[in-house]
Amino acid sequence: MSRWRKAADLVVTILLALILAVAVLGFFLVEDRAGSGYVAIGLVLFFGSFVKLGAVAFLRLRDGQYAAAAQDPRETMRLSRPDTDARAMIACMWAAVLGSGLISLGGAETSFGVLMPLVALALFGGLAIVMTRAFIRKGPLRLVLSPDGLQSNRFGDVTIAWPDIRSAELRRFGRFGTLKVILLKLVDEAKYLPRGNQPAWAWGDRLILGTSFAIPLSLDVSAKLVLRAIKARLSAFGSAAPANSAMKETR
Repeated sequence: MSRWRKAADLVVTILLALILAVAVLGFFLVEDRAGSGYVAIGLVLFFGSFVKLGAVAFLRLRDGQYAAAAQDPRETMRLSRPDTDARAMIACMWAAVLGSGLISLGGAETSFGVLMPLVALALFGGLAIVMTRAFIRKGPLRLVLSPDGLQSNRFGDVTIAWPDIRSAELRRFGRFGTLKVILLKLVDEAKYLPRGNQPAWAWGDRLILGTSFAIPLSLDVSAKLVLRAIKARLSAFGSAAPANSAMKETR
């Protein structure tokens, strides 16, 4: 990560943390009740975790490094967020879970109540468990785009050939579209799925997203760049594309 990105990461984290601290201190002084201390600490953990999560997720992208490779279908792109960033994001999620728990604990004695904090606790607790389990089993998300096809550790040890991909689209979720997923429509999904009992990611994605092959983007490049790189390779190596055997590699 370049120096200016490191500096921006630090400045944003410090400024937002100071704003948050002032807001929480104001609540603590106004709410002179027994549970206000738990709520104040919980707010610091909950919102502070997302301040840091946003800094890691959006200020450490390397689009400039991969811009040329994304446009050149002959290039092999190997995309993956560093392990340290992945661990930081998981730690932020568990901090949000702890913050939700503390807000629930003190919410009964303040104007916050307990319903919304409990909903947040269940939601972010589930996400934290899923993220931790996926990281322990497979490590950070890895995506390889080569002239031979698309490969991701999320799909196991398979390379999906470009002629077998009918289309790719970017889907945004969340109120502000912060969660981005690339949906791959395959000609024949069964060709790339394990025989017998299908893995949880396959039937879960098909149930929610309509396809068994979805890539949740937690990489060190933007979703638009990934989609642009996939479409460039579909145009060059898809079922209707001319053959091109020249290959390069970008790490």
